[in-house]
Amino acid sequence: MNLVTFVISYGRGKTTLLYGEAGSGKTNLALYILSIIAKKLPSHMHFFISSEGSLFKHLIDRYKLGNLDNVLFSEVINGEHLLSTIIDIALNYKGKLGSIIIDSVNNFYRDEVLYHKDANLILNTIMSLITSLASSTRSYSIVTAQVRQKPEGGVEISGSQILMFWSDIVMKLSKEDEFKVLEVIHPNLFRGAKMKFVIGSGGVEIIE
Repeated sequence: MNLVTFVISYGRGKTTLLYGEAGSGKTNLALYILSIIAKKLPSHMHFFISSEGSLFKHLIDRYKLGNLDNVLFSEVINGEHLLSTIIDIALNYKGKLGSIIIDSVNNFYRDEVLYHKDANLILNTIMSLITSLASSTRSYSIVTAQVRQKPEGGVEISGSQILMFWSDIVMKLSKEDEFKVLEVIHPNLFRGAKMKFVIGSGGVEIIE
């Protein structure tokens, strides 16, 4: 099952969560999906917001995003900055919003929840705002999320309760031999559906 097609066809007007360990392909997959959506909705504006610095910049040309006038990239430095960036998009682009992609939405939360009394409120507000924008504008809200190792084994998403509550589509990214694997966790109707892909010099290549 081509789960990228699933996200693009089923995810408009909804919030999609992609989570996985480092190196599982989250950023590449997000940019690949963005490249398809931006060409599908050329009269709309599309936003890629990075909480992980400028590492994504060397991937822009891989997905032919650098020459698209309807795609804007930004970097944020903390949770409050991320929230204010989304508010700015909502105020200035609501009438022509095509998509908001945040990579990684919980990057700051992992540390801020330990010392910032409003960390939960900020993440909750971010998720509620992008969900509301997706629904009201029929746009795409797609977020990637980092995970951490659990003491008893396996992984968990930082801020999972908040992220899961607001997400209509939840997909897990993992590594299997030389492949990356994307698996549907929610909605239950499609739970367990998987797609294998690789990432080469030309970007994401879907295997099955």
